Amino acid sequence: MNTGRLDSVIRQLRHYLDAERAGVTADRDLLQRFTEGHDETAFAALVQRYGPLVFGVCRRILCSEHDAEDAFQATFLILVRKASAIRRQGSLAAWLYTVAYHAALKARARATRRRTEPVLLDELPAPESPDDLDRRELRAVLDEELQGLPSKYREPLLL
Repeated sequence: MNTGRLDSVIRQLRHYLDAERAGVTADRDLLQRFTEGHDETAFAALVQRYGPLVFGVCRRILCSEHDAEDAFQATFLILVRKASAIRRQGSLAAWLYTVAYHAALKARARATRRRTEPVLLDELPAPESPDDLDRRELRAVLDEELQGLPSKYREPLLL
């Protein structure tokens, strides 16, 4: 690992430690408050913290903004139902990433089945520029590769 990358990793770790010391509530504490006391503010804090991660995964896998929003909601509904069953509560980011990835894949499969109906040309989205398409494809490949990693390697990358 070159020095620049190592410095970047160390800065990121310090950022997380400083946030922890500054009173940012840990994921396991928020989950506990939500599961035991049905604390809506704790759940809202989790959605605010991990919403961009979850929506980013969903948006990269799905072409439709509407489908991405549905997969986003499905991910957090699964969190509501299974919050008390999460074993490694300290790695909630990795858990949510995996759930979002699978929710988006299911939504993409449903969207593919729905496409048997004819589509009017006016309803088609505007074509993407080549740069946007390249970035989207690269992110999709990155998501697939992250999914293939064992959790002990995937979790630090997602942090």
